[in-house]
Amino acid sequence: MKEYLLKNIYEQEEEMGDSLPVVTLELFFEENNDIGSIVCNLLNHPGIEEFYSILKQIRNKPNVQDVLVEIMEYDEGDNI
Repeated sequence: MKEYLLKNIYEQEEEMGDSLPVVTLELFFEENNDIGSIVCNLLNHPGIEEFYSILKQIRNKPNVQDVLVEIMEYDEGDNI
């Protein structure tokens, strides 16, 4: 999954230049066990699964088309 995530990010960077890449909730959250990958400055971090669950609930609302994750920084060595 990480390899596909990085491939997706690289492709977007080539196509979009200065715009930050965005990925689906599934691509970002599934198999992601790096607690620092989202809201890393939060003191009482509820865990990645909690964020994933909340964002899926928002996406499932009838007035929401989609919820995407903007990738601000990444490192191939990170456990994405």
